[in-house]
Amino acid sequence: MKAVEHSPDYVPNYNYNQAFDGISVFVNTTYGGVANNIRSNWHSGSVQDRTPVAPAKINKPGGARDTQLDSLIDALLRETNQPKAVKLTHDIQRHLADQMYTVPFSYKAKNLSLTYPWVGNAGVYKAWVVTSAPTDSYPNLWFDKAKKPS
Repeated sequence: MKAVEHSPDYVPNYNYNQAFDGISVFVNTTYGGVANNIRSNWHSGSVQDRTPVAPAKINKPGGARDTQLDSLIDALLRETNQPKAVKLTHDIQRHLADQMYTVPFSYKAKNLSLTYPWVGNAGVYKAWVVTSAPTDSYPNLWFDKAKKPS
């Protein structure tokens, strides 16, 4: 383990650097509303840059920033009229869907899983986080001896 200074080293080299080969720990945050959530996850100037599935630093081919997306987000952050803010949010959603920087993940979709019939509770509990699915779901399973063939 290596301790590093937060602002001069951690933020630019570990939090921002997607080429960093290791694990870095950071505090998650509540965003303070839709506009700040969108800014944190999608604006190229955001300090949040946590995962490849919701990158804040969107690069177009050649390394150019998505200035259209940044402009829409900046406009949303300044908007005080709620119907106009909702329209801008929808514009941002359409833009992100059109650009498809990330492939949406549906946690509601059932995947195919083959399980012996004597495993109780299989398929009942759906883990929320993909990477910890076994940790979240296996403790909820049991062997039903009455259903297991002898």
